Amino acid sequence: MPIIITFSTWLTFIRIFLAPCVMTAIYSSAWILAGIVFIIAAATDFLDGYFARLYGQETEFGRLLDPVADKILIFSTLWALYSWTDQSILPSWFITLLAGKDLTLVAGGIFLIAHKKYTTISPSWLAKLVTALLMIFIMYLILIQYGIMSDRYVNRSIQFFTISTILILFDYSYKFYQRL
Repeated sequence: MPIIITFSTWLTFIRIFLAPCVMTAIYSSAWILAGIVFIIAAATDFLDGYFARLYGQETEFGRLLDPVADKILIFSTLWALYSWTDQSILPSWFITLLAGKDLTLVAGGIFLIAHKKYTTISPSWLAKLVTALLMIFIMYLILIQYGIMSDRYVNRSIQFFTISTILILFDYSYKFYQRL
């Protein structure tokens, strides 16, 4: 089956390409540039799905690539913020929790596909919402580093994402069990 590259898929590729650009800006302490590039990259997450539905360009390749692009952008930016700020704003367990959740979802999806119990992997509305909110949180972290925001809400945000991650895992586990 040939891989079809649509305009929406190009937007997803742009998000992947911009992830190391955000990291480079963070490592250079170019916080305005990091914020602008991150906003552009995050916007492609909304735009790729919007244009795919609008123009009927939804493809299996796009459905697989989109969450991968999200993870590349989110984890590369979180890792850059974690390492550049001397771990002062983000605890390592938090990044480990998010990565563990995504690895669990990928492993479960591969298992279901391999056993022909599932052909399309679609994120839940909760997972989509949490991804969007996580991107807003990352922008907040960048603004903190730039010095125009207080870190007052970081701990509450981390608590929210911890609970959300656990809920997503429970939801996924329930759906996984139903497929078996």
